[in-house]
This record gives sequence, structure tokens and C-alpha cells, in this order.
Amino acid sequence: MAPPTAVIFDLDGTLVDSLVDIASACNVALGEEGLPSVPVGRIRNFVGGGLRRLAVQAVEAVSAAAADGQPSPASRSSRLVEAVHRRIEQVYAEHPIDQARPFPGIAATLNRLATHGVPMAVLSNKPHAASLQVVAALFPGMPFVRVQGFPTDGAAKPHPRHAIAIAHLMRCRPHQMALVGDGEHDIECARRAGIQAIGVAWGYRSPRQLMGSGASHLVDHPYRVARLLAPS
Repeated sequence: MAPPTAVIFDLDGTLVDSLVDIASACNVALGEEGLPSVPVGRIRNFVGGGLRRLAVQAVEAVSAAAADGQPSPASRSSRLVEAVHRRIEQVYAEHPIDQARPFPGIAATLNRLATHGVPMAVLSNKPHAASLQVVAALFPGMPFVRVQGFPTDGAAKPHPRHAIAIAHLMRCRPHQMALVGDGEHDIECARRAGIQAIGVAWGYRSPRQLMGSGASHLVDHPYRVARLLAPS
């Protein structure tokens, strides 16, 4: 397959290390419902599917722990999940960049791609407003063609709709593009869209998980993305 000429980046775990801010919002929401906190290392495995999915997994985790590993009725309570979800959204909307920072090498990689005129976009399952805020704060002036957060139509990753829409916006065919991400939602989205899937080893999933999800490439440093898309 020919090297890609345009790229879509995931945000959390790919461009930005936002784990502490997301975990903090999650644990505030759990605490307000009388539930124990979930360790940050455990929440790491929950990031990527959107905040509602995070709420579901966090509630299930604390409910199963309270019941010695057996899911309790609370883990299936839509009311509890929705309450936690709403509060995570509220807290995170107020604190999306308290500790979030670009991963080492990301800024230089984006600058190189921009200098070479490589079309770039961001596609995240983070709430759309927070996605815009994080990108504006941490990558000011970066010429992303689009920054798309969690969509109102519900077609979040791994649904390919918005990845394909970005390809059309860039006037590229999907097979000419790469989707760079750290999670199974990114890899599956790329596969469904016919886009080359590049997994990153510095994110929130292991290389084994990424390759098992179907990544066509695995990179261990952002500079390798730059070399792939802008080799000269």
C-alpha cells in the first residue's frame, strides 16, 4: 500500500496525555454518588470510547469490586450510569486542560507535517466542545482541516462516518489517508473506513492490543509518523 498523504489523529492518548484530568472528573462524579474512586491506572483502560462509556465501565468496576467480582444490580442501573455520566461531563468541561499536555515529540511532528503541507485533522470521542478547547489551547494556530469531537448524530468511533467525511473534506480517497490512534476504537474506525490504521505505542493501550485490533503499522515515536507522511 502506498504511503498516506493525509492524516487523521485521535486526541486522548495520541496527541495529548489527558488521563489525569479525565480520571479526576470520573472520580469526582463517582464520589458524589457515594461510590469509591477508581485508580487512574484502571481508568486508563476505559479512555477512548467517550464519556458515557467511561461512566458505564467505571460504575461496573466499583460495583463488581464491592460484590467480590460479581456485577451487582447497581452496575446495570441506567439512572446511576446517567448521573455519573452527566457529572463527568460537567466537571470535565470545566477542567479539560488542568494537567493535559502534548506527548513528547507531538508538537514537532505536527509542525513538520504542517510545513510539508500534509492535510491534518483530529477525530476524537471526547465531547466536541472539549476537543475544540484542548486543541486550541495546546496546538494554537495548527492548521487542522477539522477538529471533530463526539458527534451529536451518535456516530462516534468506531463508526466510520466522520472519518469518511473528513476524507471527503480533504479531497482524499480513504486509502490515501492514515488514522493515527492509540485505541481499538481508532483502529476499527480506520478499518471500516478503508483508511490505513497506525497504532501508537505511547498511548493508553499496549502494542499487543493495537496489533490485535488490526493496526497496519505500529509506531513508537511521533517522529515516525512525520517520516511516514513527510519523508523528505
